Amino acid sequence: YRMFESDGYSMHPTINDKDIVVCSAVENPSYLPKNCICVVVSHNEGIVLKRILRTKQEPNVLVLSSDNHAQSNNYPPISIELSEVKEIWQVEYLLTKHISTGPSPDHTLEDINTRLT
Repeated sequence: YRMFESDGYSMHPTINDKDIVVCSAVENPSYLPKNCICVVVSHNEGIVLKRILRTKQEPNVLVLSSDNHAQSNNYPPISIELSEVKEIWQVEYLLTKHISTGPSPDHTLEDINTRLT
């Protein structure tokens, strides 16, 4: 396993800036699950955290896609030849600092105490 820190908002809301992903090494990209999230290390793109899409028309090409559709103009898909790829790491776990700020207003301490008694 290897851990990577997310940098930026291209994978928001799935993965936030500064989240940590725990990944397993991918030996054979053809066995990757459909639409999985991976860290891809390549000669031209460097290290990127993206969702991997494959097409049957181009089996030797990975399309790396961002989850941030609200800012899709800032994060266009990247097509990359498998020959350019040095390593692929599939995300298995996510460690995040982004926790909800608290219970919704209809879940007060008094409301919870009433339910418990």
